Amino acid sequence: MLISLMAVLVVLGDTTNYKLSSPVVASVAAYLAAYFVKLHLMSRLAKTDDTNATLRYFVEEQMVASPLLLIVLVVMATIGAGNAMIGFRVGLTTFSQAKRRYSLS
Repeated sequence: MLISLMAVLVVLGDTTNYKLSSPVVASVAAYLAAYFVKLHLMSRLAKTDDTNATLRYFVEEQMVASPLLLIVLVVMATIGAGNAMIGFRVGLTTFSQAKRRYSLS
C-alpha cells in the first residue's frame, strides 16, 4: 500500500511528465478502498486473543483471495482487449511451451 501511495505521489508531484487517466484514478481508488475495508475487517476479526479465530481469518482470506485472483486473470485473458489483457492471455496459454523451450536440462 505504501509503494502504491508513493507511486501516486510521484505522479502527482511531476505533472509535466506523468498524467493520470480516469481508469488509473479509478484503479487506485478501488485499491485504496479495498485496503481500507481489509484493514478494518482484519482489526475486528483477526486481531483477537483467540489464536484459532486469528488463524481461521487468515486461512479463509487465502481460500477466497487466491482463487479469486486466478479467476480475474482468466476472465481478463478471455476478454483480451488491449495489450495488458493480451499479455495475460499469452502468459496463461504459453507458459508450458516456454518451460520446455528454456529448460536447463
